[in-house]
Amino acid sequence: MLLDEYFQLRSQLEILKSKLEAIEELAIAEALDRYAESSSKQIYLNPQGKIQLNFKRVKPKLDEHPTLQRLQEDLDRQTKVLAERHQTKLLELDYKIKQTELERDRLLTSKSIDLLKSKLAKELKSREELKPYLSTYLNS
Repeated sequence: MLLDEYFQLRSQLEILKSKLEAIEELAIAEALDRYAESSSKQIYLNPQGKIQLNFKRVKPKLDEHPTLQRLQEDLDRQTKVLAERHQTKLLELDYKIKQTELERDRLLTSKSIDLLKSKLAKELKSREELKPYLSTYLNS
């Protein structure tokens, strides 16, 4: 039965994912050692494939760095002071922006556009399909 096989494979996949997560840090450390020795991003090669070491930028989390947190708090505090100082002007600008957006919407709207939008929505709705997929739930 295919569902039995599907379930077994899905279960094995979850086990393999757990194993991968468990050794990933050590594998990265080994990759970094190899990279330090050879300066080549390709750090492992065999007939089935290769492993390449890549780097991605990760932004620091403010709550993990007191200096960044203090700077963000200072920035927020000064922004609040300026917002209060210029409250009247900011309210005027917000009003003008809202009025401009309303005017733009009015200029870009017509009965024919509304009719076309309605027809498009109906056509999209009539062509919707239900595509089956499987969700697998494993008992721990």
